[in-house]
This record gives sequence, structure tokens and C-alpha cells, in this order.
Amino acid sequence: KKRTPGPSQQPVPPPPAPSPSPVTVRHLFTRQEWIAAALVFLVSGLTYFYFMTPEVTLEDSGELVTGSFNFGVPHPTGYPLWAFLGWVWRHLVPFGNPAWRLCLFSVFTGAALVGIMTLMMSRSILMLLRNAPWGEALEERQKEWLGLAVGTAAAMMYAFNRGVWQWACVPEMRALNAFSWV
Repeated sequence: KKRTPGPSQQPVPPPPAPSPSPVTVRHLFTRQEWIAAALVFLVSGLTYFYFMTPEVTLEDSGELVTGSFNFGVPHPTGYPLWAFLGWVWRHLVPFGNPAWRLCLFSVFTGAALVGIMTLMMSRSILMLLRNAPWGEALEERQKEWLGLAVGTAAAMMYAFNRGVWQWACVPEMRALNAFSWV
């Protein structure tokens, strides 16, 4: 039989719910890292823009520009993501010749690649300094600034190596490929 509480037995109230503890939100990247990434994006983007080609270049850029600008298919493999995004970019930038517009797309993706690398490298160096035994001698503020400086320098060296600089200044898909990889 089930026991039902009688008049002398009162049901026990449930315990009070614990009060919510204050939650602190920590962002993955600090304000300084975002500022450094924006500066690297601007410096590399302006440099790429200054050196970008105004027309088609040798190699594959002519057929890639034609395929992307007309929403067609360039030579195999066709680079479908680049062709589609180039076609969308064509509508976002309504001035200039087709090769110039798509070269501007390469400039943008190359600069975005380097900006993201700045964030990744500065955070990676900071994590290394926090977890390495030889990093214990440094104060936390020193670790943050050292990670930011080394990360920014590494991203700038990557930005101005021959391969990235060369492909961020021509209307081809390689800057977007590297951006997608990172």
C-alpha cells in the first residue's frame, strides 16, 4: 500500500535551488589581437593592392576570369568555390574591368588570410608561453605582448613571402585556396 501523508504529516518541501553563480565570459581573442590582425590586414591589403595586376596575366588568369565573371566553368577542376565567389564579387564591385575586379578579390582574400594568421599565431605563441616550463619566468603581461609581437611578425613574414605575395596580386584562385586551408 502507498502511504499518504496524514493530517499530522506534512510533505517535506524541496530544497531551495542554488543561486546562480556569476558567469564571466572570456573571449578567445583579446582586443589587442583583433587590432593587430586588422592592422596586418590593412598593411598587407594595401601593399597587395599597390602591386596587383590591372589586367589578365599569363598562365591561367584569362580563362579563370572569363569563367568566373560569366558564371561558367574554368578548366578542370573548375575551382567551383572560387568561380562562384568571383561571380558574387563581380556584383559587389561594379566598376573596373573583369580582371581588375577579380584581382581585387585575390587581394582581399590574401589580406584576410594574413589577418587570420595573425590571430592564430599570436594565440598559439601565447599558449606556448603559458604552458612551457621556460615561460614561467615571464609575467602574464609579458607573455601576452610577446605572443602578440611574435604572432604579428610571423604573419607579416608569411604575407610577404614570394608565394603569398605573388598569388595575392593576380586574378587567380590560389589566395582563396590558402585562405580556405587556414
